Amino acid sequence: MPCNPELIVAGSNQSYPSSNQFDYGVDNLQYPRKYVIWSSTMNSYILPIYIVSFRSPHLIGLSGLGRARSRFG
Repeated sequence: MPCNPELIVAGSNQSYPSSNQFDYGVDNLQYPRKYVIWSSTMNSYILPIYIVSFRSPHLIGLSGLGRARSRFG
């Protein structure tokens, strides 16, 4: 993975890099545990070997699904 991480603080709603110089986001620059791969660079760094698809009756009709968002928080 390229070495241009951007620090994303807990609770952030950031879903894209703040600058073109960043390749991905992390929760901690020294010892990252959570990573955010921006959709703008997703195809450059992820090789999909498997695709898993499923439908849940509990999720049908919910709005907001499928949008990029950060899980920090």
